[in-house]
Amino acid sequence: MRNGERKILSWVTKHIAVVCLVIMLFLTIWLYISVGLKLDVTEVSADFNSFLQPWWNEFVRKGHFHALAHQIGNYNIAYQTLLAWLSTWHLNCQGALKIVGGITNFILAFLVGGFTYRLKQHKHWFDFVLPCLATLILPTVFLNSMVWLQCDALYTLFIVGALWCFYSDHWAWGMFIYGISLAWKLQAIMLLPFIIMMYLLQRKHSIANFLLIL
Repeated sequence: MRNGERKILSWVTKHIAVVCLVIMLFLTIWLYISVGLKLDVTEVSADFNSFLQPWWNEFVRKGHFHALAHQIGNYNIAYQTLLAWLSTWHLNCQGALKIVGGITNFILAFLVGGFTYRLKQHKHWFDFVLPCLATLILPTVFLNSMVWLQCDALYTLFIVGALWCFYSDHWAWGMFIYGISLAWKLQAIMLLPFIIMMYLLQRKHSIANFLLIL
């Protein structure tokens, strides 16, 4: 083995964590640009063809926000309002939803990384970057937002934000943010037993905080 090759391998071995993070970073960029933004979801998503696109067309035909006077689709008013707003962007349906999905994923990843960093006693930049990149390239996160064009990342980021507030002992903010998560999707109800358990075990927060969920 040549001296230069030995030095390169020695550096890679010493900085293997950095090398892996760089690989994950480029994989993330490739996924979101080459796959996410360029993929035609009409070929892979039956939900988009049967529901999201027809709902979008209805919002455009009925004048965007004016269409909110009547129920369109079977999603709640928060998601309908989002669709009404996106339909004013003069983009096609999947383009607008992919932009929102990508931005939401990056915000979610930042919150996961930040919360993980907050939990660590001996902090290192690696504790923020790794969870952040791992969240972005998780198949469930990427496929849901960029291929199926669903809004699960939206309510999930509010759940993570609420957990961060609870951990930091900001219960009022935590309840308020959790309420926003519920407004996006009722699946967020899965966190409620955990919140009730924390309330009963800690015994230092007012039950009135639960009203902020509403």
